[in-house]
Amino acid sequence: MSEHIQIGDRRPWVQYEVDETNRTQPFPYPFPIFEDADLEVYVGTALLTVGQDYSVTDAGMSEGGTVVFSEPPSIGSRVTLRRRLDIQRTSDFQESGEFRAKVLNDELDYQTAAIQQVADDVTRSLRLPATDPDSGLMLPAKELRTGRFLAFDENGGPVAATGVTEIPVSPFMEGVLDDDDPGELMRTVALTPVNETFVSGSGAVGNAGTPFELSHSPSSSEDVFVWVNNVPQLANWELDGKAFHFDFTPAEGDRVQIRYRTGDV
Repeated sequence: MSEHIQIGDRRPWVQYEVDETNRTQPFPYPFPIFEDADLEVYVGTALLTVGQDYSVTDAGMSEGGTVVFSEPPSIGSRVTLRRRLDIQRTSDFQESGEFRAKVLNDELDYQTAAIQQVADDVTRSLRLPATDPDSGLMLPAKELRTGRFLAFDENGGPVAATGVTEIPVSPFMEGVLDDDDPGELMRTVALTPVNETFVSGSGAVGNAGTPFELSHSPSSSEDVFVWVNNVPQLANWELDGKAFHFDFTPAEGDRVQIRYRTGDV
């Protein structure tokens, strides 16, 4: 390079969805690289080999360059290009020796590019929002997390979860996850979905005094969903076996829809 690269404020990563238009065209990388080998090229999740699967143009140019594939990637695949450097110092200035601006500029360019690489890695990692309080994000030790789920405690810190009681799931999914054998699982998932519709009458059917009578017993109140005139009702009703009632008196003619799951069929 006759002049050193200008490292601008550009993310060293770009991605393309392959379509009929671009699959046979060069794919631009809009950031500088020092050498061809500084660019990683993926099709899907497969890391390709420079000189075999593709060639690179304009290494050493401040505006970036292009990638030309030996065989065009398939339509619908995803092409990812990113700069990847070894994090190292590439020069050493000798005491009382010659101090050349080009060597210094090249070194500062390389280190700036390395910092951009680390910054990009951070943006693609699990991290706290700027407004969150400090929280320890250290993973549990390997022997504690092996074969377990990653979950978060009441302080937002990572913990190794071992069972459904430690994971926020619906009551129905708790029933699925705690089944010990295929037969028990089949009985759980065999719960039948039921939709029932009622119309409130002059006797205020559906209130505490005259509840609606469901055809079956819901498997759990957590699996019951209720609408009045297509408006969802969340915490203003109660269920006792098949008896369902609101905490208020529905108006005459109101259309009440109740959806639930049951094994009582």
